[in-house]
Amino acid sequence: MDSRIHLPLSTTVLVIIILSFLATVEDGFFKVALAHSITLPVRGTQPYGIAYNAANNNMYIANVGSSTVSVISGSTDSVIASILIGKIPAFIAYAPPNNKLYVSNAGSNDVYMINGATNKVIKDIPVGNFPIGIAYNPSNNDAYMVNYRNDTISVIDTSTDSVIDSIPLDSVLPPPRIFGPYSITYEPEQY
Repeated sequence: MDSRIHLPLSTTVLVIIILSFLATVEDGFFKVALAHSITLPVRGTQPYGIAYNAANNNMYIANVGSSTVSVISGSTDSVIASILIGKIPAFIAYAPPNNKLYVSNAGSNDVYMINGATNKVIKDIPVGNFPIGIAYNPSNNDAYMVNYRNDTISVIDTSTDSVIDSIPLDSVLPPPRIFGPYSITYEPEQY
């Protein structure tokens, strides 16, 4: 008997498009309005990470199983490009100042940079071992790449598209840990 876990090879992704988002408090309850949702084909297998490019109204979806990124037009709700990426693309971060997208490739230990205007890969940036999560920080224009297998965070300067630092996770979260870092997010200081 085969005891391996099998993931479904999905070829569609549910995309929630928020046309009108109202968050009001009325009688102690949050009231939220959501416009609509649609299901789209992505021309890839195992869709995973997603990023939105406000400059061209496109959505970018990393397809882990087919090592591609599907580009979906927010205007026509259709796939307009399929970009071949390294191995095991997982997450995507969008950097608005230079209209670039950064795609983590866990299987090839790098980050692919996509030009948001042309939807073409323009650079391959080597990072740590098994990069998964990525986040963009608009306050300093850096991208932070979490490297699962060597417990580090690679810092990418998005103006030069080069790694400028490698932060050991032990300096942020001391051992013992069961798993390596998986995801990261940017949270602006609110106070």
